[in-house]
Amino acid sequence: MRTTIYSIKNSFYSGLNLSNFLKKIAPTSIFLLLGTSAFAETDGNKNSSETKKFDNSCYTQSFSAEYEIKASGVPFGGGGKRTLKKIDTNRYRLELTSSSVFLSTKEVAEFEWDKGIKPISYRYDRTGVGKDRRYRQYFHINDQRVDFEENKKVNSVRYDTVIPIDRLTETLMLQCQIAQDKKDVEILIVDRGSLKPHAFKVVGEEKISAPVGSYNAIKVERIAEKDSKRQTIMWFAPELDHQLIQMQQINNNQTFTLKLKTFKTP
Repeated sequence: MRTTIYSIKNSFYSGLNLSNFLKKIAPTSIFLLLGTSAFAETDGNKNSSETKKFDNSCYTQSFSAEYEIKASGVPFGGGGKRTLKKIDTNRYRLELTSSSVFLSTKEVAEFEWDKGIKPISYRYDRTGVGKDRRYRQYFHINDQRVDFEENKKVNSVRYDTVIPIDRLTETLMLQCQIAQDKKDVEILIVDRGSLKPHAFKVVGEEKISAPVGSYNAIKVERIAEKDSKRQTIMWFAPELDHQLIQMQQINNNQTFTLKLKTFKTP
C-alpha cells in the first residue's frame, strides 16, 4: 500500500522589520501548497469548483516523516514532523507539527476512508511571539457544507458535487495522484471559508540527495496563478512510497528548500 506525506513550513528573513519577519517565518502547511499557506498561492475568495472533476481516490498507510528547511542554502532553526495514523476502522488522523526560533504550529486533519478521502475536520494552532492564532473547519458531507470557525465566529461555504479537502490533506492527495502515474493533477481545497482549485504538473524525473538518502524522484511543479512570481517545485520518491523527498520555493530572488530527514512506517 502506498502512503503520502509532506510537510510545509515557511520561513524567510526580510530586512530588519521584525513584524514582517515574524509573519514570514510562521511555519505552516502548503500544498503545498504546501498546503498550503506558505507554499500555496493566494487565490482570493474563489467559492467555485468550476465544474471540474477532482479525484479523491488514494492509498492510506500510517507513517512518520521529519523534514529540515534551508533558506538560500543556510540551515534554518527548527523543523517539521508529519504523521498519519489510523484511529478507527475507516478513520485517519493526519498531523503536522513545525517550529522555528519564534513560532510553532500544529495542524490536525481527520478524514474517513471509503473508496476515497472524505474529510471530517481540520484545525490550525499557532503559538509564539506575537498574537496566537487558532481556527477550525468542519465538513458536513451530507449537507454539502463546510463551516469555518475563528474568534468564536462561524462562516459557511457550500459546494456542489465535488467534495473539497482541507489544505493539510491536500499534500496527501497530491502524492497519491502522483503514485497513480497521473501527469496533471487538480485538487479542490477549502481554506478559511474559500474554495480554491489548485493545479500541478509532472515535468520530469531527477535524482535527489537528502538526509534520508539519494533517490530517483518525480519532479512536479505547481501551476502558478497569473502574474505570480512564486515558483514551487516538488520531488516525490517512488522507492519511498512516493514520499515528498524535497520541495523548493523560489520567491523574490530567495530560495527555500525542504528536505526529508527520516521516514518510517509501522
